[in-house]
Amino acid sequence: MNAPVLPTPARNRWQPVRAGLVDMFLYDYEEFWFRDGHLLLRGNNGTGKSKVLALTLPFLLDAELAATRVEPDGDPAKRMEWNLLMGDRYDERLGYAWLELGRLLDDGEPAYVTLGCGIKAVKGRGVASRWFFMASGRPGVDFWLVGARGAALTRERLKEALEDQGRGRVYDTAEEYRRAVDERLFHLGPDRYAGLINLLIQLRQPQLSKRPDAEKLSKALSEALRPVDQAILVDVAEAFHDLERQREELRGLQETRVQVERFLQSYRHYAGVVTRRLSGEVRSAQYQFEDAQRGLAAVRQQLEGARDEDAKAARGQAETALELSRARGRAGELRDSSEVRELASAEQLAKVTARHAVDAAGLRDDAADEVVERRGALERGGERAAGSAARVTDLAGSARAAAVDAGVAAGHDDLVRPLGLGTAEPADEGAIQSAAGASSRLARGRLEAIAHVQDLVERAATAARRLEEARRRLGELVSERDALREEAEVGAGAVAEAASELLRAWRAYAGGLVEVPLPDVDGLLAALAQWAEAMDGEDPAHAVLEEAARRAANALAELRAQALAGEREREAALARFVDERERLLAGEHTAPPERYTRDAQARTSRPGAPLWQLVDFRGHMPEADRAGLEAALEASGVLDAWVTPDGRLLDARTHDEVVVVGPPVAANLAAALVVAVDRAHPQASAVPDSTVEAILAGIGLGAATADTWMEPSGRWRLGVTEGAWLKPAATFIGRGAREAARRRRLAELAGEIDAAQAEVAEAKARTAAVEARQRALETELRRAPAAQPLREAHLAAAGARRRLAVAEERVAGQESTVAEATRAAAAAGATRDEAARDLALPADGRSRPPASPWNGPRPSRPSARRRRSRRQGRPPRRRASWTACGPASARRSRRSAPGSRTCSPGSPSWTGRPRG
Repeated sequence: MNAPVLPTPARNRWQPVRAGLVDMFLYDYEEFWFRDGHLLLRGNNGTGKSKVLALTLPFLLDAELAATRVEPDGDPAKRMEWNLLMGDRYDERLGYAWLELGRLLDDGEPAYVTLGCGIKAVKGRGVASRWFFMASGRPGVDFWLVGARGAALTRERLKEALEDQGRGRVYDTAEEYRRAVDERLFHLGPDRYAGLINLLIQLRQPQLSKRPDAEKLSKALSEALRPVDQAILVDVAEAFHDLERQREELRGLQETRVQVERFLQSYRHYAGVVTRRLSGEVRSAQYQFEDAQRGLAAVRQQLEGARDEDAKAARGQAETALELSRARGRAGELRDSSEVRELASAEQLAKVTARHAVDAAGLRDDAADEVVERRGALERGGERAAGSAARVTDLAGSARAAAVDAGVAAGHDDLVRPLGLGTAEPADEGAIQSAAGASSRLARGRLEAIAHVQDLVERAATAARRLEEARRRLGELVSERDALREEAEVGAGAVAEAASELLRAWRAYAGGLVEVPLPDVDGLLAALAQWAEAMDGEDPAHAVLEEAARRAANALAELRAQALAGEREREAALARFVDERERLLAGEHTAPPERYTRDAQARTSRPGAPLWQLVDFRGHMPEADRAGLEAALEASGVLDAWVTPDGRLLDARTHDEVVVVGPPVAANLAAALVVAVDRAHPQASAVPDSTVEAILAGIGLGAATADTWMEPSGRWRLGVTEGAWLKPAATFIGRGAREAARRRRLAELAGEIDAAQAEVAEAKARTAAVEARQRALETELRRAPAAQPLREAHLAAAGARRRLAVAEERVAGQESTVAEATRAAAAAGATRDEAARDLALPADGRSRPPASPWNGPRPSRPSARRRRSRRQGRPPRRRASWTACGPASARRSRRSAPGSRTCSPGSPSWTGRPRG
């Protein structure tokens, strides 16, 4: 027949594959197979489903044999040794519980790990030894837990089977075993692994699975999981605090942004207005300067024109005087010439000459009038030139003052000096235009310099404002830091006070403990004081208390188990006494105790009877001999031996003692005993008297009478075995003896039952006392001082320290900001002052472009066409041909020849005839 195919893993993560029990509970060797990591156990209540789980998971991960951790209900009375000894069934037993886990490797091949625990229990000692193992293989394939003879391997043989062949390791302590399991399967670390096991034990409670309760489940999870690290709580609290503060800062910044936006809406309009106003002033000053330059140029042009007119008038007068002298000379020549003799010619010539003289006189008068008029025009032009020169001088002074105010006096003087303003000589038009352009460039450069200095002033002011704001913020942060420093000091004081209160509470608590005596209270308080300073790690006081409570609980559980065992033992004894009394009262006689080698069912429905039911003492036997002979028969085993109807041995497979017919001896038991078969008994009636007599004849009466003999003194021999025993009276042989024994036994049972009842009551009292001590232990544990106030104080102090550290960092950062702002403000001020010195400007930013000296309305600027028409519309003075309209011209027109043109007032005209 082929062996069954073992289950294999189907995932790449560890999962249970098989579990097994060897010589534990009701099993000699039993395996339980998992399917895809799941196990289904079916059976009625009491068949051991919970016991199988209790002996495998999570026991093989926890490696603790305490009933509170092994049993699902945590009953401390269910001790581990019971799972091996099964009460009183075994005196000594060694067994194993194992769990096989498997997974698939990356190449698809299965890998296996087997966890197991070996336990040896001895009656009266409990668990004598225990060990754990972890093997890289499969039980029944790679290694075996049962030897060739069917017995479980001892620890030494298991160690040889695993460690010598490199298949695994045997561990003597649970700590090493748990660490090895964690490193091989979970990689959680001691704390997290312990939390996992505690969680599994809590979730395994039957109350959670039968009656789901969210509150109880939450409580179980909370109790199973380790408390959250205080540092994490501090970080979370600080994070929430910082988040709230950041929210406040964000809301403040958002409100500031809204206010700034509102301010900028009005400030942009204001800045635009101010900029337009300032730029209008600059443009107006530039226009006034340009107008002053153009006015000066116009005055100079007028002065030049007046001078030209005056020169022309002087030349015209000189020409007229020259013509007059020539005419006079011609007249003299004509008088002295030969032509005088010609009268007609002379008269004609005289007339001509007279006319010329008249014309010359008229021309002279005209020239004189024109000279007068030109002189008046010259005087008026001089006055205008003087006024223009004064105006130019005033404008030049205003421009000089403005240049001084603007800081460009030297440049202005360099530009104006070549023009010779304020002198009689007019300046060159090109030089004026060049100076005007240079002046505009100088003004623009100065405006740019002023704007640059003002920009530097604004930057310095901004840097100063930033410095002031940084200092203000530094003051706020320093105040906040000081407040937080006080808060941290208060928190530290609260921690010290909470620590002192905790120490006082523990000292008082330790002094009042009864069921949980704490070892070395002073050392415990010293360790607690040291721990209270930083709360680093586990509470030492609670750890010591829990360990002491565990030991005390185990001791009390042991006492309770002993008390319960004693109580059950005494109740069983009482029940036996009561049952025996009931049987005796019903007329039943007491039988000799059964041997442990006898099969309890061997005599059921079998023909025959024990020897003591088939005989009786002869009447002459004294009571002492009767007691001695019955004692010898009982001690040797003959008294209760079974007598078959034919006196033969039973089958060798029958577990019982049988009396057989032996060779008769001279002195035999027939002298002391007589056949007394109860023919009413269904089984005894099958034995004939002859068989009983033959048996009695084969047993000697007295010492050395046969190989098998009995003596009234209590001595006996049975083959090679010899012994002796005494009893006060015969109780089994003979109906009278049995009846007397029954009555005696009833009397004895009355006292024994009373004593047993008292013992049961005493045992119950002991159990109640132990249970009261257990309740007192629980009460004492509940009264243990809690470190929660200290934790809260530490949490608050840590939060204060964290906030103080943040505040100190902010102060340090703001101090750096203030230092940087100080350096920036100093650098901006130095740059401003240096630029102001270099540009000869004040460093306070109050410089403005100089105002124009032309404060009146801008003069109208004649167009180029009008100026050209004025220059071109003035008629050129031809020699004695052009004249201005006026009185002289009117007189000349009256003397002019017919056909000559006259002029209307205000317009020039031709007079006379052209020459030649």
